[in-house]
Amino acid sequence: MPVKSREFLVFPLRVLRALRYCFFYLLVTTCTQAQTFRAWSSGANDANGTNISTGSLGNAAAGELCACCVSAFTTADAVSSVTATGNTTGWARLSGSRVTSAGTGFIEIWYKENLAAATAMTVTANFSSAQSYRRIMCGRYSGMASLSAADVAATGSGNSNAPDTANLTTTQANELLMACAVMATTTTYSSWNLATLTGTERGEAGSDSGYADANATATFTDDANVTASASGDWLITFGTFKASGGAPLPAKRRVTIISRPLQGLEPRHLPLARGPGQARLAPI
Repeated sequence: MPVKSREFLVFPLRVLRALRYCFFYLLVTTCTQAQTFRAWSSGANDANGTNISTGSLGNAAAGELCACCVSAFTTADAVSSVTATGNTTGWARLSGSRVTSAGTGFIEIWYKENLAAATAMTVTANFSSAQSYRRIMCGRYSGMASLSAADVAATGSGNSNAPDTANLTTTQANELLMACAVMATTTTYSSWNLATLTGTERGEAGSDSGYADANATATFTDDANVTASASGDWLITFGTFKASGGAPLPAKRRVTIISRPLQGLEPRHLPLARGPGQARLAPI
């Protein structure tokens, strides 16, 4: 058979050689990264004391974040340190989260990012002097930034049945929002609003304190508020923490390429152009 041109035969030869070595499978898997609630616990004691501890927050995994609201009646004092099982150092007060009043005492947020793994983790807040009406409420979360997780905080104080903070402005879209309130009277809480999101109440402590959280997926400027069952002096604090990855994290698609020889489709020989009018059979 006459050979029309070198290019006519060499091009399909190269294609078949490439196909001989690789056959592609596209394995598409979906993965999500988002802040996720893992556990909550609290502690309450009305008598004077120099510390207060939670119950078990379960088994902490490495890299998680723990956020705590700590309150007591004396306004002049503050928390001197926070420690936890397997995580004795690295705790910090969230800047801007402390608020005080003569009728209620104080409340503030403490946190630790990038937790070390710990079994049956408990958290203890230590005071620099004896305090009454000590409260601690802590949540444990995965999917959080392991470095510089703290973002912003806002607070409020007043006398009513509607604790409410000032506005805050978050700096990234995907964030954990958490808020805590304490009142100088026995109360329960309902209808938590964390910005435009409905907060999930994780629990209450000492018949006067409550804790709620929510997951934000867009930046905002807004407040936190809640409805109390009774009126009285109140304090409320609202803090936000960055999730890992920064921007909103929709489902990501990861493509894995696996190659293997293509079986049964390669011809044993193809004519290879040697020049005008000449060809030979060459193995591939």
